[in-house]
Amino acid sequence: CNKRKICRNAEIPKDVSEWNGIKFDESGDIVEISWENLQLEGSIDLQWVPSTVTEFSVYANRLWQEIKLVHFPDGLRVLDLSNNEFDGSISLQDLPEEMFDLNLDHNSFSGTLDLDKLPNKVAYVILNDNEFCGTVCLTKLPDSLLDMNLSKNRLSGSLDLTKLPDGMRELRVDRNAFEGATDFSKLPDALEYLCLTKTNLTGHILEERARRVDAADSGVKVRAHE
Repeated sequence: CNKRKICRNAEIPKDVSEWNGIKFDESGDIVEISWENLQLEGSIDLQWVPSTVTEFSVYANRLWQEIKLVHFPDGLRVLDLSNNEFDGSISLQDLPEEMFDLNLDHNSFSGTLDLDKLPNKVAYVILNDNEFCGTVCLTKLPDSLLDMNLSKNRLSGSLDLTKLPDGMRELRVDRNAFEGATDFSKLPDALEYLCLTKTNLTGHILEERARRVDAADSGVKVRAHE
């Protein structure tokens, strides 16, 4: 059962200091919970997560439930729920203000994405391999953002790539139903990888705009020169 895998003894749980995947700071407060690949099943009551926790990961288990991001501590910086069976919609505006690294990939999350309401400090937003749908706004992303992965969802509509954060290094929007003429002339100089594969986007992009562009199976043409 889950209790045995975490507490080591389901009948007489050990002191929390002996639990799997728990780290403390010098004051004895729990700051990290890492329950990765433990074959946990079912659901977890997130309201009990200590307010001192800054990193929370349940990567690669068999957990399923709807997630309310508002239940996580205000100081949480790293959240990894990837490779589970979580479902339902999520409200990105409920993410903690200190969020830096968000990984929700390889689940069954659905609903729309309010990307214009991400926290101001977030650098990594990994949402691929879910069932998110609808249109997305990429013109109001936080300046801190370095890497965003939206691939393999059910997203649609046009994309405005003219106001991406200056320091953005990677953007994946592949394997969605995005469509229409797209302006690639104002991509950030820092952008190293742009993946547009298997979309219905059209337009022309200079290879130098992104050090690596993958536009296979799309209407986008990559040019080496003007």
